[in-house]
Amino acid sequence: MNSPTATIFCDNHKNLEVSFFCSKHNILICGNCAFKDHSSHSNEIKEITVDKLKKHSTLLSGHVQAITDQLKKSQEFH
Repeated sequence: MNSPTATIFCDNHKNLEVSFFCSKHNILICGNCAFKDHSSHSNEIKEITVDKLKKHSTLLSGHVQAITDQLKKSQEFH
């Protein structure tokens, strides 16, 4: 199920929605900024970046849970 997302507007172009992520500066940018100010940077479509972050978050959560379980077991053993 997709959750609704808030509309985010560009800091430099207040009337334009962000649609790209500049990985060099770690910011969301609009198409104008992507073309004008960030064209030499590695820019991704915002939705792709969000999907990657969700997958990475899920993986990290699994690792944290595994470490937590190991710590609990080691405390029970001692």
